[in-house]
This record gives sequence, structure tokens and C-alpha cells, in this order.
Amino acid sequence: MNTENYKYHFDTKPCIKVEKLLSETIYGTKGGLLLQHKDIARKLQSIKGAQFHTLWEGNELCAVAVYCKREVFVKSLNKYVDAFYIRYFSVNPIFQNKGLGKLLTQKVEAYYRNTIKEPTIFYAYIEQKNLKSQSVSNHFEPKKMGVFSPVYFSRFFPKKLKNIAKIDDAIANKFLQEKYKHLALYSNVAEDDYFKTISTTNNSVIQYSVVNWEVHNYPSNNFIMRNVLPKIPIVNRLAEGKRLRFIAVEQFYYEDRSDFFKLLEHILSVEKLYKSMIYLDHNDIHFEELTQSQQLGMMDKIQKRPSITMQIFFLHCDEDIQNEIIKNTKYISGFDVT
Repeated sequence: MNTENYKYHFDTKPCIKVEKLLSETIYGTKGGLLLQHKDIARKLQSIKGAQFHTLWEGNELCAVAVYCKREVFVKSLNKYVDAFYIRYFSVNPIFQNKGLGKLLTQKVEAYYRNTIKEPTIFYAYIEQKNLKSQSVSNHFEPKKMGVFSPVYFSRFFPKKLKNIAKIDDAIANKFLQEKYKHLALYSNVAEDDYFKTISTTNNSVIQYSVVNWEVHNYPSNNFIMRNVLPKIPIVNRLAEGKRLRFIAVEQFYYEDRSDFFKLLEHILSVEKLYKSMIYLDHNDIHFEELTQSQQLGMMDKIQKRPSITMQIFFLHCDEDIQNEIIKNTKYISGFDVT
């Protein structure tokens, strides 16, 4: 491959061609879950600290990688450290199988190694079956730091609550930050107006967003999931076929688990949806508490949870920073992983 034919660019705003490529990209691995994001434009407008790395052949966009700059608090050191979350990575189909994914990764690595002098953390989440993404990320020589999974919650007939408390976004954000600030990699990942926040008078608080995907392949029973179940009344509230719409929980707090589930059910009713996903580190105390509750609904019974690997790469970070991040429970953002 003649690398001189491909020009590397760095931008802090997405161009139309970047937005188009990301909106048309099908993520996943052949034989596993293959999906397409349908709300890319809104995501790119709301994402904080996005940096766009691209490869071009003339006026043709070949590949794009989106890194999101953040600050994360390292509690034991009592200081903030720069971090980058690797949000999107896509190669234009007409340029695939030419080594451009690896080339762009090399360009990105060189850019950050040449421009960053302070301790910085890079991290990404990759489904264990996604061998393509695994091979590209391995160029960075990352360390594995655990796994997380979605916790599925569903109701065929979600009910509304009466004891809903109106809560100011600023107050809610401060309240939730007090809960989450001790988690590794915690940061405000998107503009506040992207999320909706709702509370009950019993002190349950949920911050969430609505996600819209198009599914091109299910990892099991693909034909049934896409063509049979969507035609069955009531059942099709969970199995929509090619369409997958759900609530992604960003942050939450509860004193009573049953009240939390009622509030989540209320949100489904308000949004006219039937399923929600809560993304949690397996080491998070809420992961076992929620998954063992027997109150999650039918989707949890029929859908196997994928295990998604958390990978991290440290640049100029001493042992104290590395140990602090690796050993602690990680914050998993619903905005990031959807």
C-alpha cells in the first residue's frame, strides 16, 4: 500500500462526509450483533470534547476515528487527569481490506504521542466477539481492565406513576455527581440538554436518553427475531425486527430498588417504549443487586447479556495512576456505548 496516497487530517468539528460515513456504518462482527446508529447527527452535536481524525484520498473520505477528550478524577491522588474515550472508528466500505484502519490508528497514535506531555488515559469498550476492533485496538498495546454488560429491563404494559417530583437539572446533576464521582473514568460525557432527568418523591433519580438503532443481524435466531416475532402482537413490543428503540440509563440513584423499577417503568410509559438498558461494570455493586432481583422483566429472561471488554492505554502515567484506574469500579456511560 502506498501510504502517500492518503492524507491525514485532524479536526474538532465533523464535516458532512464524516457524519454520513458514521451514520451509514454497520457496527459489530459477522455472525454477531450488527447494528446501525440512527441518531448520529444528534450525538455528534451533543458530544463533549470530540476530536476527529480522518484519512482522505483526494476528496474521498477513507476512514474516521473520533476521540473524546475528558478529565477524570483520580481519587487517591486528589487530582484530575486528562483522558480520551475512543468513541467511533469506521472505514469507508470502498476502502476496506486495504490496511487503512491500521494506518489511521498509527497516525492517531503518532499525533497524541507527539502532542501530549502530561499523564493521559485512553480507553475503549470492545465486545469480545468483535475481532476487527480488537485487532485495530491492539496496535495501541492496551491493558484489559474488566468487563461490563447491559442490564435489560422491560415491561409489556408500562404504568405511569403519580408521585413524580419535578427536579431542576442542575440540582439533579449535582446530586448524581456526588454518587458517581468515586467511580473510575467518571466524566460529564455530553451536553446536559441531551439527557432527561426525572425523580420520584421517594428519592429515586434517573437520567436517561432515547436510543434508536437499526439491527442488521441478531447473534442468535436472527430470522425469527427479524421476521417472525415482530408480527406477533404484544411480543413485538420487545422484538421490533429491524428496529430497536430503548431507554439508555446514564446515571441513577435509589434508596429503594422497587421504587427505582417503578420510576424506570414510568419513563417507558412516558416515552412509549418497552425496554431499557442499564450499563454496569461487573464489579459495580448494583450489577449483582439488579440482575438478581427477579424484577427485570421478560427481556432479561430471553436475551443473553454480552460481555464487553474494557481496554485502557496509559500515556505518561505513573504506577499510582494506573493502579487507581485499573482496580476501581468503572463508570459506564449509556451515552458512550450507544
